Amino acid sequence: MKLASNLRSDWQAFESVINSYLQSYEETRTPPLYVYIPDVVTYGSFNYTTNTPLSSLRDIEKEIVAVGEADNVAVFDLR
Repeated sequence: MKLASNLRSDWQAFESVINSYLQSYEETRTPPLYVYIPDVVTYGSFNYTTNTPLSSLRDIEKEIVAVGEADNVAVFDLR
């Protein structure tokens, strides 16, 4: 996620890295439920969400990770 954030001024590089990042978690026990990276060139803010509402999980069932700047955030499913 930090690499993707660093590449947000280059859309093609950002898209390649963020897609690889998300695909690397597809078959894991702790997939990301939400990823937010602001100020991506030509895109605005990158926002990835799943169908699982974060509010439906108890605090112990999710891990919130801020990378680099405080506004780059990912939330992982720990259920």
